[in-house]
Amino acid sequence: MSAPTLNRAMTEDQLSQAIIEAAIYRGWRVHHIRRSDRAIQQGHSGFPDLCLARNGRVLFMELKSEKGRSSPDQDAWFDALSDLDGPAVMFIIRPSRLDFVLGLLE
Repeated sequence: MSAPTLNRAMTEDQLSQAIIEAAIYRGWRVHHIRRSDRAIQQGHSGFPDLCLARNGRVLFMELKSEKGRSSPDQDAWFDALSDLDGPAVMFIIRPSRLDFVLGLLE
């Protein structure tokens, strides 16, 4: 599998697909709810788009287009997950950071 080409004009769906494919290829467990606005959920809204886990490490990723903005609920999750000490890490990812993400997944 070749690495996705960096494209700042990628949509959030294209970015999500590129990261999911790379993560699965590299042995990460992946969780993504495609349409969270239609999902039955409990608890706080705004949960990150992707949850990836491998070898005791957990990555949470909120995906945005280059100009996309996070909601207050997403910001609250980012704040809560960014304060973790240990193997969990939270990122806001835009197409311009795809190379950074691919490096994390190695």
